[in-house]
This record gives sequence, C-alpha cells and structure tokens, in this order.
Amino acid sequence: RGGNVEALDNLINNNKLLSIAVMVRDALNTAYDRETVESMANDIDQIIHICKETNNKNFIKFANLLSNHKDGIITYPKYHITSAKIEGFNNKVKTLRRNAFGYRSDEYFFLKIIDISQPKSEKERQADQRRLERAKNRLNKLGVIYES
Repeated sequence: RGGNVEALDNLINNNKLLSIAVMVRDALNTAYDRETVESMANDIDQIIHICKETNNKNFIKFANLLSNHKDGIITYPKYHITSAKIEGFNNKVKTLRRNAFGYRSDEYFFLKIIDISQPKSEKERQADQRRLERAKNRLNKLGVIYES
C-alpha cells in the first residue's frame, strides 16, 4: 500500500513462508467472495492443501483449524452471517474477567458484563474517533501508510 509496495514485494520474494502467507490470505479473500457453497468449499480445500504442503507447524495448525471448522465456514455464501460480533463480545468478557480480580461478588461481575454490552454514547464514540485519528497521525509520522 502506498509507497510500501516495493518493500513488500522484496520481502515476499526473499521469504517463501511470507509469500505463502500472502497467497493464503488472498485465497481466503477470494473464497469469501464466492457465491456458492461448493465453490467456497473447493477454495478452502485448496488452502488446506497449500498449508499442509509447507510442512510448517503453524501452517499445518491453520490447515487443521480450517478443516475442523470448514462446515461452518462454507455456509457463509448461503447465509452471509459470521460470528464476528459474538467473538468480539466474548473477547470483551474475557478481558473483563482477566481484570476482574478483586470483585467482591459474582453479581457485580455480571453487572459489569451487562454494562459492556450497552451501546456507547455519542460522547464515547467521538472520544474513540479522536484516539483513532491521533494513532493514524503517529503512524503517518513514522512513515506507515494507514488505510481503513
């Protein structure tokens, strides 16, 4: 992206595993653009095969993860539903639980869960937007092109 295209191309050409990772990423993006379950299943099968062929433990682990969840993944073209919101909420609860040492009762913990599930106020959204803009500015000063 931006001025980093040549540097990325250089890295990919000099690093076989990084090259495969980029290829797998692009293949996953293509798979999620498919309109039929069958074509997505074929794409996922090819990705699993590519990952296993690397003989790299991390790619093999990813291939096994895809294999184990393939039935759920390939329903995306049919229903266009993901578990992203549920996973995000579960992550919030895990973070809250990790920071929950010292809560005196389970009731208070459950109240905190209810609190984090409430939509943010306009003031909180504006504060988040300002934080994001400051982070983008810091990245730009470091020469990193940030696109959202």
